[in-house]
Amino acid sequence: MLHDAWAITDHPALLRRLLGRARDIRGEIDPRRNDHMAVILEAAAAFAIPFASLVGEVFRGFLKPDQRETLEDAVRMIVWGGREQYDFYNTLRRQVIAAKGSEIKDPLALPAWDQFLELLRAYLEAPHLSFQTPQVLRSAAMATISGQSSDTLARVHDRQLLHLALRLVLYLCQLQSFRLMLGTN
Repeated sequence: MLHDAWAITDHPALLRRLLGRARDIRGEIDPRRNDHMAVILEAAAAFAIPFASLVGEVFRGFLKPDQRETLEDAVRMIVWGGREQYDFYNTLRRQVIAAKGSEIKDPLALPAWDQFLELLRAYLEAPHLSFQTPQVLRSAAMATISGQSSDTLARVHDRQLLHLALRLVLYLCQLQSFRLMLGTN
């Protein structure tokens, strides 16, 4: 999934798939290894591609929505490909959970939904930086694998871009799939 993320044009599907793939590597990440850190940075760079598209679409359509509910609804519709698709996935999810004998009250959302929305709002303050983030993270991944990571980040002169890129990496690391990296269970 990471190798072709730069060529995929279905950004909502790519965003969902990358988050799913991140869960697949649970327990396999060792933050002491440069190659593993490079994989995390490359995953973040790949995730930043559809995320930038989402930021751009929300910004063009809503120009920083003030109401959280408006933002949540818009993002859900974009991420799941429209109201019908979202309703289909949400209904299917509820039916599967009901078949297992459980009940769910929360609507369908991405992992760490509140943190995802916070990250999105941060990028909506400077949406143009979302389109620079994939390159910054990819450069950091390549520098990490070659042992020159400190030099790469020092060359990023836009501190807001660096801050937002690091927030994006942190979002991915906070997901269940990377809890071992953070030292929590």
